[in-house]
This record gives sequence, C-alpha cells and structure tokens, in this order.
Amino acid sequence: DTSIITPQKKIYNKNLEETQNFATLTLRDYGFSPYRNTSKNDVEIFFKFCKLLKVEPVIVPDDLSKIESYDFKKEFIINKKARQSIYARIELYNKSIVNVFSPSGPGQLSLFIKDSKTIFFNYGIGGLDGDVDYYKKEGLLKYQQPFLALGGHIIWNDCQRSYDENDLKNSFEFLLKY
Repeated sequence: DTSIITPQKKIYNKNLEETQNFATLTLRDYGFSPYRNTSKNDVEIFFKFCKLLKVEPVIVPDDLSKIESYDFKKEFIINKKARQSIYARIELYNKSIVNVFSPSGPGQLSLFIKDSKTIFFNYGIGGLDGDVDYYKKEGLLKYQQPFLALGGHIIWNDCQRSYDENDLKNSFEFLLKY
C-alpha cells in the first residue's frame, strides 16, 4: 500500500510502479536508543537530497501512529507495505537508487540486497549501543567505512557540524564509483 502525503495531510494512493527514480528514507522513531531516531531535520535534509538528485522521496515509516509528528512540509510517497512485509521492503530497497538510514537494523537489510546502495547518517551519535566508544569495542574506529564492499557508506556523526544534503550526495556519488 503506497500513498502520497501532501503538506495538507491528505493521503492519496499512488502506484510505486509509476515512479522510476526514487530514494528511500526509513524512519526510526522508537524508545530504545532515542539518539538514533530520525528527526524532522533529518527528513528535511533527505528531501533536499532527493531534490539534488531529481528523484522522488519515499518514506518507510517505523511507527505509523507517529508519522504525523514529523510535520512534513513537502509531498512525498509513504510506503506502508514495506513497513508490514519484509518481502515488500526488500523489493523497495532493491528498486531504489539509494536507501538512507539512521543507525538501525533495517539498514543492515539493505546492505545485503544485491546492487543496493545504502547510506547511514549520524553513525556514532550516542547512546548505549551507538556511540563511538561502543563501535571501538567492536573493532570499528571513527571514519572507517566497513560496508563499502556491500554498497554501504557511513556519514559519521561530527559534534562540530551537522551533516547535510551535500554529505548525502557525496556519499551516494562515492558509492556509484565504488
């Protein structure tokens, strides 16, 4: 079930097959490790990124009841089916030109889909299982790129500056060359 949500909060059905070029953002908005949750700012950056690439933004919700809390300012496609079915999610991630995630489990799925491009933002942002020290204990040092062979790129959290749509674009362009 794919729909378009406009800034006026009206929901329209749309067949995703009509959309050839799109990128996905999978929202994360639950209680465990809230540092890793997707913010309204993250969504706006994603929309700007999609505009730079001239692709349609597709949102995969985490919790459907929280979708209104993002107060979207732009029109986008929401793919509820990918939230409810792992097979639909795999198909969506496979057809997307790039899949964007905060550090979360669904991003790992995208890494294992053949020819999928995956970008993680705010890696190492904090929390019990998401700060730089946590990753260091696991053998991963800040700025390393362990997912390149799987089509994945990390935008590490930087306390000095926030990432932006150009960082996403640079990550995507890097993945296209790799």
